[in-house]
Amino acid sequence: MYVELQRAAKAFAFYLLALALVATGYVAIGHYGFAHVVANAALEVRNTDTATEKTRLELAVANARAIKTALAKPIPPPEPLGPVKNKAEHALGGPNVTKVAVKKEKKPSLSREAADAFASSSTSYAYESYDRHRPM
Repeated sequence: MYVELQRAAKAFAFYLLALALVATGYVAIGHYGFAHVVANAALEVRNTDTATEKTRLELAVANARAIKTALAKPIPPPEPLGPVKNKAEHALGGPNVTKVAVKKEKKPSLSREAADAFASSSTSYAYESYDRHRPM
């Protein structure tokens, strides 16, 4: 009976150890996040190939050099346009209409006497400043 008890205690201890390992794994994944654990593993694999990759500075310098060489090349001028053969369809009355001089209407003007009458009007308004305390 003592031997059976020892076997049961060993089995129970192994069971608790396995349960503790599984719980620790769940806690680690829950605390750090599964994506964090996977990202770290991916970064470790990716860091082995850093000798062949270019840094950000090297990429920026290469891009700047490409832009500088492209701007250094002259641009050919556009070819000249041919002569205009037809009038535009909607140009001031159409292609077949000739321009007619438009007469401006004369505005009626006042006679000198009427203008003088307005200038020397008998109604003169004196400007009075407003005083809210003055009785009306």
